[in-house]
Amino acid sequence: MLRLLFFSVSLSICLCAQPQTQEPTPAESVQLSISECDKGFANGAYENARQSFEAAWQKAQRLPVGAPVRYEILKRLTTTTAAAGQFEAAESCLEQAIAWRESTAGHDDSKLADDLLLSINFNLRTKNFDRAGAAAKRVWNLHIASYTAESLPVADDLLRMGHVSLSAGSPRDALHFLSEALDLRTRLASLLDPGLLPILDAMNEAFGAIPNGTEIPPFTVRR
Repeated sequence: MLRLLFFSVSLSICLCAQPQTQEPTPAESVQLSISECDKGFANGAYENARQSFEAAWQKAQRLPVGAPVRYEILKRLTTTTAAAGQFEAAESCLEQAIAWRESTAGHDDSKLADDLLLSINFNLRTKNFDRAGAAAKRVWNLHIASYTAESLPVADDLLRMGHVSLSAGSPRDALHFLSEALDLRTRLASLLDPGLLPILDAMNEAFGAIPNGTEIPPFTVRR
């Protein structure tokens, strides 16, 4: 009887000593899903990865609105959806990511510039030129706030706005932005700066798109 009692007590102790398997928290579960999705994307299974990220996004709804993992999933959804050639859907995911950053860090957060630059590419692909122009101007303002108006990033923004105007079929507007980009980059660097080549190429394209006999707006380059 004593031996049986001893065996029962020993068995109970052993069972209690066994490590208990804990269910992952919602945040841990989402992170595990992201890791698995990343592997699928790395292997080129873009559509499967997109569907997996959408499932991860549904899990993320249980997390606080300001949880950074929400932004991470939306950016990954943007990438995988674009890789699958679904640019309008990718743009929609990116808009949600931008909205998340605006709500958590404010509309003037300098990190928004990278997302806005990506949105410009999507807007141009979907021929939404008004939105592309608005995003390009917003990036320009963010860069002015970060680097001042007399900076190379701002010169690049002017070139970008010129490209958007060209894509929209407005070569005269494009020349306005491009001449400013040429002037700014020349003053900050020199007339021998290789960064002038894309500007000059775009200006040649803009000149070629203006009908013969049409007045071309004047521009000057200050040395």
